[in-house]
Amino acid sequence: MVRRLVATSDEAPFRWILTATDAPRQSNRREYVRGGGGAAVRLATGDHEIEAALLDISEGGLRCWIDEPVALAPGGQLQAAVRLGASGEFDLSGTVLTVREAPHGDPGRHVVLTFNTEESLTQMIRLYVMTWEINQRNRT
Repeated sequence: MVRRLVATSDEAPFRWILTATDAPRQSNRREYVRGGGGAAVRLATGDHEIEAALLDISEGGLRCWIDEPVALAPGGQLQAAVRLGASGEFDLSGTVLTVREAPHGDPGRHVVLTFNTEESLTQMIRLYVMTWEINQRNRT
């Protein structure tokens, strides 16, 4: 929603008085629910296999951790094999969205891979994420 400043107060507590200039609109940069983590991931470039650990997954992409010094760059194509618990293992082709150093001084790098899925795989990923979320809630 876009707002316009109408006035300000002259005494404490100081406040802005705003008015809406547009209808509200929903905004969220994430298209899909994501979750999960801990599963083994096998990434493959044309000539190299990389062992990785899943950090989270959605029906549109995954984020994993690698500790191998492999040259990966945004826009590169990767094959990934992921085992999602009882849902089974699946293979997919994706595009590297980003590669960044692991946060907090941890070793390794995070790789974000985006992909398009068929409905059967989409359902399997949704089931995995929902099951993971329920298990996380039950732990607390």
